Amino acid sequence: MKNRDCLQWLKKEGVLDIAQRHYKSMARVFKDCLAAKEKEKLLIIGDTGLKGNNLSAALSACYYLYAKEKGFDVSIVMQESKTRGDSAEEDVVNALFDHPPYNIVVTNLSDKLGDLRNIKSYRRFCKEKPFKFVSTTSLGYIPTEYITQLMTMLSIDYKTLRRRQNQLKVYLDNAKEITVKTDKGTNIKFDVAGYDSISADGDFKEYGQGGNLPAGEVYIAPNEGKVSGKFVIDASSRNRFKTEITREPIIVKVKKGAITKIEGGVEADLLKQSLKWAAERAKYPARVKKICELGIGMNKNAKVIGATIIDEKAHGTAHIAIGSNYWFGGSIKTIIHLDQVFRDPQVFVDGVPLKIP
Repeated sequence: MKNRDCLQWLKKEGVLDIAQRHYKSMARVFKDCLAAKEKEKLLIIGDTGLKGNNLSAALSACYYLYAKEKGFDVSIVMQESKTRGDSAEEDVVNALFDHPPYNIVVTNLSDKLGDLRNIKSYRRFCKEKPFKFVSTTSLGYIPTEYITQLMTMLSIDYKTLRRRQNQLKVYLDNAKEITVKTDKGTNIKFDVAGYDSISADGDFKEYGQGGNLPAGEVYIAPNEGKVSGKFVIDASSRNRFKTEITREPIIVKVKKGAITKIEGGVEADLLKQSLKWAAERAKYPARVKKICELGIGMNKNAKVIGATIIDEKAHGTAHIAIGSNYWFGGSIKTIIHLDQVFRDPQVFVDGVPLKIP
């Protein structure tokens, strides 16, 4: 559904009233992330939530109300929530194809956007168009009232965040080996020689640039086959179904870059099932269990709430991802990327303790 129908649905569900109380917090996103100009056209893509959780719709409404108040040419299109393997609805596909180049696209989703006709990569499409683009995904299991916390995570001092993240990036870029430990038992080494880290700091001011919001992580790909040790997931675990808060820690053992054993309770079983599911469908099953990323959370306003896109940004956490990393410069290409978040990391760069800024 498009524009008028979207607004009628948002009003009927009470989402527009919620957004009215929060939309002014979008100011820093428009200014400090997108450097949005009134001449630019803004396309907002949202969905109608999942099981009564309308956080994605509330965020879309906040973007819409702020853009309208500031005089932007803004349109909104919404679909039912989509998951892996679903196709995006025609209204969404047509809106994307019809949106003129050198403008802005925002997606706020309960899970996935869905397949886009013959487009294999939404990110590549936006870069080539080119658009400025931002995405906030996998919100479908978070209650709508979390919009207050989400706005706090988005309305941050981006200048300070970028300065802090750049300090961390310099250390990681010059590292040959990174070791991460925790009091819960994590002790794992990453050979990162030759790789530069990436600072996800919300700077999408140029056409062809984009990424996730909330901002706030620095991450790096390891050399394939050169990660060993174990890590203990005590914050949240992404599986193929959703993000699970880990009520019982998950212990993951790694040798030569690949998972050898997963131990724990219900959340561990879901992770094992997800990797088995992916291996049965992957062209190269051995790649599914590869360790592909180390990331460090840097957003001091973010909290672990059970949505990976938020959890992995929380200051005082780190995350290790399983699966694919080719899209940010790594050597592993497969059908999944599952982030596993844990608390209170102790990071050592070439044996020297690193204080997270």
